[in-house]
Amino acid sequence: DVIRERNGAHEVGHILGLYDIEHYCGSILEEYHHQELLMGYGEPMCDRSLEITYKDIAGVAITRGFHTDFDHRWMTDTIDTEKGIKLICSICNGIKYVDSLLNVDHVILGSCNNNHALTSNNMMAVASYENKDYYKCKYCRYVAPFSSNVTQDYSYSCVDYNCHRVTNNVQGLTYSFTEHHQNEMSCNLCGYYHEHSYDTYGKYSNRQHKKLCSCGDYILQYHIINGQGFGICVLCGFPASSGGAINPFSINSINYITDNGSYIAENGVIVLSDIDYLKFLSGSLDVYALVDNTYKS
Repeated sequence: DVIRERNGAHEVGHILGLYDIEHYCGSILEEYHHQELLMGYGEPMCDRSLEITYKDIAGVAITRGFHTDFDHRWMTDTIDTEKGIKLICSICNGIKYVDSLLNVDHVILGSCNNNHALTSNNMMAVASYENKDYYKCKYCRYVAPFSSNVTQDYSYSCVDYNCHRVTNNVQGLTYSFTEHHQNEMSCNLCGYYHEHSYDTYGKYSNRQHKKLCSCGDYILQYHIINGQGFGICVLCGFPASSGGAINPFSINSINYITDNGSYIAENGVIVLSDIDYLKFLSGSLDVYALVDNTYKS
């Protein structure tokens, strides 16, 4: 049952976005390794770790966006290889190579001198699990669990219409991540508030165009053209069609909207007469007021 439970947790790890750690190490013995990790492998029926480790927690945190490619904390061991100078992220252990350290914000790997006490200011709080807080050294890969309560210090700043940035300052480490607002119109955490302002147009069909808000929301409106048949919408500039010529047998049922002969076609497109078109261009014809109940789809 224990093995089954751990296998189930392993599969849940895949759902959360974690990949398997390699089955074998590179030795000729082809030994199983990373047996202590939830996403690692041991002998076919051996026990995996008795508890979740820091690496498991960090893996889930990274896939959920708590750490991104834009906020690595680089260390360098100044090893110059054929690939360049090797950098290691002290948060996620990610590695990259650079040709020069001139413009790279970094610290020296191991400059902590193995001083991993909480009072040394070398340790940063990175995760919590049950009654333990996990700390990682800012200058090497050492991880230690401490039985203490980490005080989180979150601040929020609006990024755009979709999300805000959360900055946390804990035990000498400042890190940040993005998350969605509480809802699309407002957010109490960062103070974001949005009121739709539809002031640009986008293509939709030959009957309608989108009137867009800068946040991406839109409403559909029928085109306005000068003359029946095909034309260019005077508002959005996209091709439009009124659906053809007026049927002379149904002329009494045409939905005229002005005394000058402008009307709403059967497909919803607004057809302006020449007189009303000139008024519209001069700003003296308020089409919106005339068809307020029918213009918006």
